[in-house]
Amino acid sequence: MEPVPAASSDDTTQPPAGIGIKITPIYGLSIPVIVRRGTKPATVTATDLHLAPGEKPTDPIQCFIQLNREGNQSCYGDITVTFTPAGGKEQVVGKVNGIAVYTPNALRLIRLPLTPPEGMMLAEGRLTFTYRLKPEDGGALITQAATDLL
Repeated sequence: MEPVPAASSDDTTQPPAGIGIKITPIYGLSIPVIVRRGTKPATVTATDLHLAPGEKPTDPIQCFIQLNREGNQSCYGDITVTFTPAGGKEQVVGKVNGIAVYTPNALRLIRLPLTPPEGMMLAEGRLTFTYRLKPEDGGALITQAATDLL
């Protein structure tokens, strides 16, 4: 390959002999923007609350529930699962913070491992699932579901 002659006579630099690669990094930043037009507040319902054993015998019991979102806004909050044994006191057996159902998704399936206190069996009582706004957003109840365990 022969060197290319300079573009002008007053350019005193000579092109290099051979092939070279020049890498120029280009930096960028992306910021997601959500535009809402004709907003309809999100409403969420909880359906299909049930328990299932873990994949292995040593895994904790799993709580499954489906969150169904309507409207054109996303929903974001915290989940608490409580168990109230027959004639006993309510105990928190599962909790997870920061669960969202974003638009355009109409539903989200939740699987939450439950950790009852030592010696407590999740039977003969009531299991309650609660989904609330974050405390800094007011902590209002979004949806709730319950089932009786035999």
